[in-house]
Amino acid sequence: VRKVVFFKGMSKEDLPTDLQGVEYEIMYLYYVKRCKLEYIAQKVHYSTSNVKQLKANIIKRYSK
Repeated sequence: VRKVVFFKGMSKEDLPTDLQGVEYEIMYLYYVKRCKLEYIAQKVHYSTSNVKQLKANIIKRYSK
């Protein structure tokens, strides 16, 4: 797993290519499209706290 720095406004091409499904959706909507957590949670049918947790886990995984 390569190191990735996530930031608001990053391009779709900067997202890790091995993100799949909901993980990709969350990171794409949050960092590329700059959507609010509440909107993302509604879109992927997860609670806001679940989305936050998933996002934190993904960031941790790519910061090693």
